[in-house]
This record gives sequence, C-alpha cells and structure tokens, in this order.
Amino acid sequence: MKRKIKTASITVTTLTLFLFLAASCVKPKELTEKKDPIRQEPAPSPQPQPKAPAPLTSAPVKGSIESIGNLDELITIVEGTPGKLLVFYLYADWCTPCKMLAPTFTALAGAHSKNARFFRIDVQRNPDIASAFRVNNIPLVVFMKDKEMVHALTGLNPRKNYERVITVCGPSVPAAECRTKLSGTL
Repeated sequence: MKRKIKTASITVTTLTLFLFLAASCVKPKELTEKKDPIRQEPAPSPQPQPKAPAPLTSAPVKGSIESIGNLDELITIVEGTPGKLLVFYLYADWCTPCKMLAPTFTALAGAHSKNARFFRIDVQRNPDIASAFRVNNIPLVVFMKDKEMVHALTGLNPRKNYERVITVCGPSVPAAECRTKLSGTL
C-alpha cells in the first residue's frame, strides 16, 4: 500500500514540475505587448512589406534561370516563345524538397540552355500563377511548348527524368508529339 502512495506522489510532483515549467515558458500578455509610452496603449505592430519581384530581363544570360514576378509576365513569356521548350520550377522558400531540387534545376539550366528556357516561380508570392498552374504539391516542374503543357513532374525526381523530358521535347519536336513520346514513360 505504501508503494502505491509513493508512486502517486511522484506522479503529482512530476506533473506539478511540468506545469510550473510550462507556465514559466509562456510570457504574460503585458510582457509580450509593446505599449506606446505616451498613451499607454498597445503600439500597432509593423506590417511586413512584400518584397518586390526581381525584374525580368529581356535577354536571358545563357544557362540562367529567370524569375517570374506576376501572371502578366508569365503570359508574355508563354505567348512570345513559340517552338521553344519552357521549363517552370514552382517552389516556396519554406519547402525543404524545393530546396533540395534547386541545385539540380540550376544544373539543368546550365546544361540545356540551348534546348529550353528555365524559369522559377515562388508560389507564395504569386498565388495567381499557382492557381493558373493548379498547383497542389510542390516542388512542381512544368514543361510547356507552343502554349501547351507537355509534361509536369511533382516532388523530387531523379535528374534523368527532367533531362528525358528536355531531350524528348527538343527544338524540332511539336508539342503533341512530345506528349505522345512522354506518355507512360515517367
């Protein structure tokens, strides 16, 4: 009987210690809220300013990845690049798989700049573009040719999968033929 009481008192002591530590980690509202010294009212919290998108250069540097800052830029690029494969990398800064894919995408842009143009789109800063691409998961790499999506790869994939799409959809291959060659292969 004595043993049960001892176990219960240890449990109560442990629980009390836990609650004390948990309470000490939470700051009271008065300490977390900054007050205006004159009015004694909470100071308005500063609103984060959105970062301006990087301007799109008219002539991309060989092997470079261009950033797209809004839907109008995307439309201009898609409509103004007939016959060329366009590769769009949709990502978010907080996404770990996206960070893992970034070096592979950069290497692809360097190796295949003759066959394709490479773009990156931050879906968090450009929700309208994410909606246009119907993004459900990231990273997402979308391949377009002649204003048509020919293929898309979601998540992390081996580099050879991205290279296969780029080589199959070369400069002289029409979009329909590209889709046919890729269907069921990746």
